[in-house]
Amino acid sequence: MRCCVFAVSAISLVLACAGPAAGQDPATIAIEHVNVVTMANSSVLRDQTVLVADGLVTAVSPSGTVTVPDNALPVDGTGRFLIPGLAGTHVHILDVNDFPLLLAHGVTTVPNMSGSEMVLDWREQVEAGSLLGPTLYTTGPQIKPEPHPLVDIVVGLSDPADAERVVGDQVAAGYDLIRVWGDHEYESLAAVLRASDSSGIRVTGHLSDRVGLGGAVTLGESSVAHIEEIINGDFNRQLDEGRIPIAVREAQRGDLAIGTTLATYDMIARATSSQDDDAFIER
Repeated sequence: MRCCVFAVSAISLVLACAGPAAGQDPATIAIEHVNVVTMANSSVLRDQTVLVADGLVTAVSPSGTVTVPDNALPVDGTGRFLIPGLAGTHVHILDVNDFPLLLAHGVTTVPNMSGSEMVLDWREQVEAGSLLGPTLYTTGPQIKPEPHPLVDIVVGLSDPADAERVVGDQVAAGYDLIRVWGDHEYESLAAVLRASDSSGIRVTGHLSDRVGLGGAVTLGESSVAHIEEIINGDFNRQLDEGRIPIAVREAQRGDLAIGTTLATYDMIARATSSQDDDAFIER
C-alpha cells in the first residue's frame, strides 16, 4: 500500500502505513486533532480532522464537525502538524535505508538523479507496496561525453550518432528521465535532445559550458540540476548581478526548471573557503 502524500511525523507516518486492525479499511485514513499547515499561506488550521480515501484527501475540517467512517484507520494527530508531502527535487538513492529516512522527514516524492537496474527494482517494489518508500522517479545512467569508470551509473557518448541508441536503451529499460552530465558539444547534446523528444522522455541534468543556458533552452532541456552551473558557465564564475535578469528571461523562455542544490553548493564553497561563516554568508 502506498503512503498518502502528506507528512505528520515519523511516528504518524508509520502508523498511517501500518497494517489495519480488524474491521478497518486501509484505504480510508482519519488523522484527528492535527494542526494543518496548508502552505497556501502562513496560517495554521488548528485541531483539524483530515480524511483520506484511496490516496486522496476528501475532507479537512475542525475536529468534531466531520463524520469519520467506522472502518477508517485512525491516526492521532494531537500536538502534531500535518503538511503536504515534500518533494526532494535532486536525490541520489544509494541504499534502501534512504527510504525510511526520507519519509521520516516528510519527503514523499523523489527524482533519483543517477539510475541503475537496482533503482528500477526499488521503484517497482515501492509501487507494489512491498517496500515502504516515497514515490520514486529515476533517470537512467548519466550520459557523459566520454566513457567513465562508474559504468553502472554513467554511459559515455563520444559520437553524437550513437545518441539514438543510448536514449533508446534507457527508454526501453523503463527510466522516467534522461540525465546529461558533463561538457557536451552542441551537436552531441542536440542529438540527445532529438532522440529524447522523439521518444517522449524529458532531459534533465547539468549545463554544458560549451552550450550554455541559452543553448540548453533552445535545444529543449527541461531542467537544470545545479543553479551554480549558470554562474560557472554563463557568468564565467563571476556573480555579475546585471546578467541575472538575462538568465531569468532565458529560463522563462524555455519554461526551464532550475534546481538550486544550494545545500551542496554551500558545502563545497565552505570546504574551499578560508572565510568564517559570517563572512561567507555575507558574500
